[in-house]
Amino acid sequence: MKFHKPDVEKLLGIKGTRLHEWIKFGYIKKFVAPGHGYKYELELFDLYTIVFLENLIAQGIPRQYAGEMAQLMRKHVEKKKLQNNLPKYFAFGEKLSETKPKVRTGVTVTSFNEYKEQEINWLGQEFDNIIIVNFYKITKEVDAKV
Repeated sequence: MKFHKPDVEKLLGIKGTRLHEWIKFGYIKKFVAPGHGYKYELELFDLYTIVFLENLIAQGIPRQYAGEMAQLMRKHVEKKKLQNNLPKYFAFGEKLSETKPKVRTGVTVTSFNEYKEQEINWLGQEFDNIIIVNFYKITKEVDAKV
């Protein structure tokens, strides 16, 4: 299913300028719309990503960090070929620099369908912060509007 900018603005209540900004920064992937009078099309996963970004920002996560998480999420979904079987949860691990307080040195993403403690401690890394996003809730919210 493809969506054009006016559709997305109406369905999700997002301003066109914000949508354009997120596309420009690469948080959302656009596709050229062939011959429809629109510059681009978005897919359903992009709508999920928009709500994902809105939720994180509303909870006080800085826009740039939320965007970075959205990009990691998309890469993870594409790499693991999860488009048709989206995980219920995404977990983002953050390591803070010991020499520079509150500076991120690396962010990692994983996904899972059921919570298991061992799945959060992935790659044998210890993280200073872990953010878990209920992606299932986001997909249901968007699906109800579409």
